Amino acid sequence: MSAPYFKAKDASIGAKPVAYANGDPIPATLWDSVMSLQGDQSALQSGLGLLAGDIGLLASGLTQLTRQQQFYQATNGESSTVNDEPQSGESHNQAMQTGLSSDASNWTRFDSWYTPNSFPPGTTFGLDADDIQIATNTDTTMFEPVLGYGVKCKVAGHYKISCNMLFQALIKDVAVAVRFARNGINNDLSPGVNIYKFENPVVVGVSAYHQYGLGGGRQTSSVSISEIINCAENDILSVYTSRAGVGGTVKARYMTCQLRVEYKGPLNL
Repeated sequence: MSAPYFKAKDASIGAKPVAYANGDPIPATLWDSVMSLQGDQSALQSGLGLLAGDIGLLASGLTQLTRQQQFYQATNGESSTVNDEPQSGESHNQAMQTGLSSDASNWTRFDSWYTPNSFPPGTTFGLDADDIQIATNTDTTMFEPVLGYGVKCKVAGHYKISCNMLFQALIKDVAVAVRFARNGINNDLSPGVNIYKFENPVVVGVSAYHQYGLGGGRQTSSVSISEIINCAENDILSVYTSRAGVGGTVKARYMTCQLRVEYKGPLNL
């Protein structure tokens, strides 16, 4: 007896033969059954193809859903440079008509974010940083800390970045502006021409003015900002500050500020 007929793709048994090799007629019901089986095989192959496509879409959807639950969060070490630029008494370009400087050189990058497994002063050596919420990275394939100043977004997509800053000073009428940057900050205005570039993320926040300094009154203020930013693969998100009131030393004290970056979905949606 010959082996059973089977072909994984484009199976065809041709036209109905007249008789067996020995001359006996082939019953019509037998031939109809053979043709029915061939049709079932084709339908099964088609169904398996659709199922494979559905599984692929399901896997892609589950990957995106899992990614949208991932985040990077960090608190800060102390910094005393948040009010350094522009320097007191220095005139600065206010092209955006906000009273804040429009030049990148007058914004200071905040470089004091803790990274996972870093330890603030006074903590016990060897203590897991995640236990005291210094910094948390839920997926190292998506986020990477960059030298204490930024977060690298390793997958292209929409990202939500949020920041809360608390400032302390013993000087009356200080205030600090805060904004985000993607791969560094740019001038808001093209040099030499009156054309707005709008290359920076748009959200800018300003802390409240301190009413009184040494001895009483309000010595602290805070500001919170949040924005969705479109990132290419390996773009770096960071925070910048600038003087919005009088000059003088303003500090961001240990573990009083927070930076959070969340993945929200692919760019093509």
